[in-house]
Amino acid sequence: MKRNVLKASGLLIYVVLAAAAVLLPGSAFAVEVRLTDDAHTSSGAPTANLGTRPALVVQGLTARAYLKFDLSPLPASMSGNDVGKATLRLWVSTVKGAGSFDVYRVAGSWTEKTITHAAAPVLGSAEVVGVPLTSANVFTFVTVDLTLLVRDWLNGTLVNNGIALVAGTATTSTSLSTKESSTISHEPRLEISLKPRVSPSQIAILRWYEANRSAISYGVDPSPSGTAFDGANLWVSTSGNNRVTKLRVSDGNIRGTFVVGSSPEGVAFDGANIWVANSGSSNVTKLLFDGSNLGTFGVGSSPSGVAFDGTNIWVANSGSGNVTKLQASNGALLDTVPVGSGPRGIAFDGANIWVANSGSNNVTKLRASNGTNLGTFVVGSGPRGIAFDGANIWVANAGSNNVTRLRASDGANLGTFAVGTNPFGVVFDGTYVWVTNSGSNNVTKMRAVDGTTMGTFSVGAGPSGVAFDGANVWVAENTDDTVSKL
Repeated sequence: MKRNVLKASGLLIYVVLAAAAVLLPGSAFAVEVRLTDDAHTSSGAPTANLGTRPALVVQGLTARAYLKFDLSPLPASMSGNDVGKATLRLWVSTVKGAGSFDVYRVAGSWTEKTITHAAAPVLGSAEVVGVPLTSANVFTFVTVDLTLLVRDWLNGTLVNNGIALVAGTATTSTSLSTKESSTISHEPRLEISLKPRVSPSQIAILRWYEANRSAISYGVDPSPSGTAFDGANLWVSTSGNNRVTKLRVSDGNIRGTFVVGSSPEGVAFDGANIWVANSGSSNVTKLLFDGSNLGTFGVGSSPSGVAFDGTNIWVANSGSGNVTKLQASNGALLDTVPVGSGPRGIAFDGANIWVANSGSNNVTKLRASNGTNLGTFVVGSGPRGIAFDGANIWVANAGSNNVTRLRASDGANLGTFAVGTNPFGVVFDGTYVWVTNSGSNNVTKMRAVDGTTMGTFSVGAGPSGVAFDGANVWVAENTDDTVSKL
């Protein structure tokens, strides 16, 4: 991995959240809040503090674990009513004795540096009872629904003193990974899925701040291509090493790189997970918010673009001239729909799927609910990227160095506008349309209402994928192995 071109300062907290996350449309947005304290206590060592141990032990009547999460970085306006679901994720390292555990509210204050069995806080009521544990859970995540508890914390009806994990049976004996573990980085996680504050049909982003004239660049892995924003991080596919890079947009800090399939291209976010189209292996990879691989699902030949429609994932298969519809919750194949030749870009307009067919110089409009073909519309030569601006569809035509604007309601051609050389990606920021020009190493900014060019901005070599994070435009530069922030 290349070092950042500009050195980014580290943050003391890891909170997967941005103000834009509560403004962006979609079915939900996942927020991972920071674990501040994790410890267990043991009746066998009643005065010992075990807060620095690399494992949390929950065992019969002798040992229980305590966890506490910091909710303060969440927006001050956020209440429990904004929480769709809150999920506790625990990595099981060992199960020496099968059984179950219960989750209790903690009624008193504590810290991991001072807690002992003899000085443990009083427990409140049980929140969840009977979470099963067997040997099959070893080296996997166990999840627990804590939605009601988190809502109470945020509404102020209960003080957030964290939770306690208590053995549900005398035979229960397990150890869980902690943030102090030096062998595995699966600390306890609390993931909060936020309810959308706008209609899921409002796909266009509603907030924008003027871009800087000069780009800030960050090094990533080889041959970056596709990009997607998850509310706090930019995900970039890097076809040179079959990975995706997770980059925090606030400072460009690399949060991780994760193996996917062969020659990954398009990337999409479904509100909780990242989907990557692997053109070389004809499948898509589903990654959890922390990069954990949730599965690989076969699609058509040479998948390129990928989009989320609020419920399902759509994949444009450039080698087989069709699109695949997958259920986002489990990756189940729902449909395969023929389109034009060489489909590459794909976008959702709130009701329909639009596909840019690079081999037949047109776009196909499909009804998202059932895949019905609603029309094929001629555009420029070699269309690649495609985006929706809330009313119209914008198509980047790589072979004719222009973009086409189509009315989403009926596909009527509203104009063709010159941009740079070999335009590749296109994104809408709420006011302007941005187009990456891979042949001229720049980005064109256009006014969405009439296509007027507002500026051209130099970036690195081979700009391809482009994404908007609610404040800035991000460009993946395929030749330079960098991403630029405008």
